Amino acid sequence: GFEECFQANHLGHFLLTRLLTPNLKETDASRVVVVSSSLHKGDKSGPPPLNVESVAALQQQWQASRNGMQLYKTSKLCNILFANELNRRLSSFGVTANSVSPGFIPNTGLSRHQGLFGRLFMKFVFPLLPVSFVATLDDAGDVMEYICLSPNLDGVGGKYYSYCKEVPASPQAMDEGLGQTLWTLSDGMVKGFHI
Repeated sequence: GFEECFQANHLGHFLLTRLLTPNLKETDASRVVVVSSSLHKGDKSGPPPLNVESVAALQQQWQASRNGMQLYKTSKLCNILFANELNRRLSSFGVTANSVSPGFIPNTGLSRHQGLFGRLFMKFVFPLLPVSFVATLDDAGDVMEYICLSPNLDGVGGKYYSYCKEVPASPQAMDEGLGQTLWTLSDGMVKGFHI
């Protein structure tokens, strides 16, 4: 098996999109929007680790990390790398791919692996704090609607958005070589599940 966060946040998206690729190519002006997070950039200690030399190297990285938030950040980095590589591969077919951070939404279950205090704090206290980066489910829906449907983004791909605005992704997320290597590794991981 694969690490749960990587599997749910990256491989599932990757496989679904690979399965849909023939339909995307046949449809005029298809858009793929991959949900990521500003946490893909890492923190003061640096960007999240991502060793895609081989499946074994990636599995070793997962085993060495006991930090669920670090694993989450790495999976969100993979989302942007995947969206950008998908855009490079399919733009000639009229398919665009972008990634988006819908904002920090405290009551989505992200804190489910924290202790009782952390879960209660995130669910009931954090949404009341005057913090500018907190979003509601409605806010996130508005962001997704804009990225998916806005005529302003017709033909636009390979971009990263936050709160309906194009913003710079991390240098690591824009690394074409890393994106290509992740694609190849991911393709091997889901081999047998797609055409």
